Amino acid sequence: MIKKKLLIFLWLGACCLAQAKTQVVSLVATNYAPYYFADLTNQGFVDEIISQAFALADIESKVNYYPWKRSFELAKFGVTQGIFTISKSSEREEIFLFSEPIIDINIRLLTKKSNSALPSKYVNIDSLLPLVLANNKEYKLPESLENEKLNFISTIDDETAIRVLLSNRVDLVVIDEDVANYLIHKHFMEHKDALRFFGPPMAKIPQYLAVAKSLDNAQEIIDAFNQGLNSLKNSGTFARIIQDNLPPTISSIGID
Repeated sequence: MIKKKLLIFLWLGACCLAQAKTQVVSLVATNYAPYYFADLTNQGFVDEIISQAFALADIESKVNYYPWKRSFELAKFGVTQGIFTISKSSEREEIFLFSEPIIDINIRLLTKKSNSALPSKYVNIDSLLPLVLANNKEYKLPESLENEKLNFISTIDDETAIRVLLSNRVDLVVIDEDVANYLIHKHFMEHKDALRFFGPPMAKIPQYLAVAKSLDNAQEIIDAFNQGLNSLKNSGTFARIIQDNLPPTISSIGID
């Protein structure tokens, strides 16, 4: 009986010790399928990568999804312990510590392959001047497309931008390549063969996890995540997660 009680005591002690060692980090994000989205399996593959990276350091990540402005403010003032994903800027680097890059997003031009207004290939920004472009008003245009001579129509989201393209109201849509592929396979499969990316990527933008410098343990959080992220990459788990979750890409035109 005494031996049994001793074993129970030791087991409870081990459990308590394990719980004490497990830290929790609170994060915020904004729905951005297919990368991370509250209603996706595992909340999207980037959310899954971040969760597994922290888990390798015995840290549990808890993610709350909010609109971008609220997420940014919560992270900026240290109300939450981190935000993902976010791109770098000189202003943001004054506020945050950034992780190693998690993914790169490629900004592309989406079009209808039957559009006769398109040039035979993309040469430079001047080849777009006669055309009408749509972009999601929530996203900042890449520097390569910041030209006041370009004719833009802003839409409330990426799905609407594709619908505007299909209705022939614009010639091109500025959109993240993986987001376009996801939306096409989710909402526009009947139009898949009619859609193409035009020209090369307009920008490649690294995406990061960021933690406010004002937090005492900011560097510890970043270091733990980076270590876990590198372990995922070295083990092949990172590549497998991405391969299992990205939809097939449509073809490109206007490239040599």
